Amino acid sequence: MNQHCCEEMNLHLNANEVAIVYLPEFREYGIKILDGGSSFQEIHYCPWCGQKLPESLRLRWFEIMAELGLEWDDEHIPPQYLSEAWWRETELLDKLHKINKENPIEFDLPERLNLPMP
Repeated sequence: MNQHCCEEMNLHLNANEVAIVYLPEFREYGIKILDGGSSFQEIHYCPWCGQKLPESLRLRWFEIMAELGLEWDDEHIPPQYLSEAWWRETELLDKLHKINKENPIEFDLPERLNLPMP
């Protein structure tokens, strides 16, 4: 199963031998700038299969941090915001809400992450 857009992207990100980076907390892909720092140039299409990559969630992440009254480097950032857990949970909830609107059924949503809704 591909975590990313194609098997080539999976292979190169896992091998860590090509200057491609993925930041799961922001859902961002990029090409490393080889100056010894952590900078990278964001990319919007897969260099191997050409598929459009998902939109970055960096701005939304910073909006949520502001709503929580936290800075980007605050030691009190909830753990789910340090990984992809926060947006994966939001995507799942959005899909469940859409399904429920199309086919109304009763179900309970887990509130375990206590995420602000977009």
